[in-house]
Amino acid sequence: MSTLTEAPILVPPPAPVTDATAGLEAKLDRVLRLIDDQAQHRADLAEAVDDLMPMANGLARLAIARLDALERDGTLALATRAGRAAATPEVLALATRACEALRTPAPPVRLLGLVRALREPSVARGLGVALALLRALGAEASNEPPAAPAAA
Repeated sequence: MSTLTEAPILVPPPAPVTDATAGLEAKLDRVLRLIDDQAQHRADLAEAVDDLMPMANGLARLAIARLDALERDGTLALATRAGRAAATPEVLALATRACEALRTPAPPVRLLGLVRALREPSVARGLGVALALLRALGAEASNEPPAAPAAA
């Protein structure tokens, strides 16, 4: 058997400090400070998340409970149907035309001007639609069935 003899470990002498070495050391110190700062920021963020998580969970539970109640009483289904009905191309086109009409300044109309305007078929139809809508709104507000339109 051979015995191991320890060979002397040769350590090179320290390199002389030069401008390049000093610059590298300064950069290394800066990187180490940034790593320490990053660790502190990570700890602060973890603490903030720990503080906010119970509040977020509570809000989520409240939202889920409210949506569940809206679904059980039918409100959610009604809102979904209303949204689908309102999103038809015809309704969107009508809304666009109505918005354009509202942006255009209209002069005041007196009684004689109203009578003249009613000669136009589109104005007469529009007034009929507006009256039917007002009847339905009034009936809904008073819980009465809408009255039949009066003959013109």
